[in-house]
Amino acid sequence: MILMIGIAMVVSVSLSEIIPAGDLHETGLDLKGWGVSLAITTGIGTALFIVGHVKGKRSGRSLAMRRREAMALVGAGWFACSCAAALPYFFCEPHVPLDYAFFEGVSGLTTTGSTIFVDLESLPKSILMWRSLTQWVGAMGILAMFVVVLSGMTSSSKTLIGAESSLSNTDLASLQQTMRRIWLLYLGFTIICGLGLWGMGLTPFQAVNHGLTAVATGGFGTENTSLAGEPFGTASKIWIMVFMILGAISFPFYLTMMKRKWKDLREKFEEVYWFLGIVGIASLVLLIQ
Repeated sequence: MILMIGIAMVVSVSLSEIIPAGDLHETGLDLKGWGVSLAITTGIGTALFIVGHVKGKRSGRSLAMRRREAMALVGAGWFACSCAAALPYFFCEPHVPLDYAFFEGVSGLTTTGSTIFVDLESLPKSILMWRSLTQWVGAMGILAMFVVVLSGMTSSSKTLIGAESSLSNTDLASLQQTMRRIWLLYLGFTIICGLGLWGMGLTPFQAVNHGLTAVATGGFGTENTSLAGEPFGTASKIWIMVFMILGAISFPFYLTMMKRKWKDLREKFEEVYWFLGIVGIASLVLLIQ
């Protein structure tokens, strides 16, 4: 799991350097800070991965993980990933205190949206991108992502995913395929959202960041005024709201719709219809006022 955070760091720095932001954001890159953060994350992650692999080989048998153990591992995994996500805030400019860095890391991975930063526009691009990417990764469950990408699907994998999400009620053969489809759908929503925002006048950097956080329903942004100032117009605000609603809906709902299982859509996703109804009623009330 910690290795996934290390991979995300590389992606974040790469995107922040490649994607143009105009004159709106500081472009400086704290290579030393990112290097230390990446070294700690990948070092610990690799060591844990090797230890687990060696112990598994020596035991010579596969032990199924129980529900209680899976819940404990999920909690420990999220705490460890939050600590790793905090490292760039602590080691890179502007070098916030450790407790502030941990708060920002937790807020990102849990898509809470709270932040300790006051002046976002003075932050380096790499830190802004890191904030957005932690929300994007955390929204879909970093532990489930680890199981799908770096781990083989076993009964223990199924138990782990079930401890973090509601996707365990299926056989092992289709679970990994389902997770991959969900991630592809999630990525597709993000790309469409970002491209739409770019077409509405945002810089590529703004579009990518808000595309990541809109679908993640996290809310991290790149401007001090959030969506209240330039260049966000009515169209871009509505566009972001649409994708936040799409991101808030259970992704198995979309897969079921794509499979045209209309009976399952009616019977298994009651919470989706309640959610859409509440959003619709609230929107009408706001429009009337």
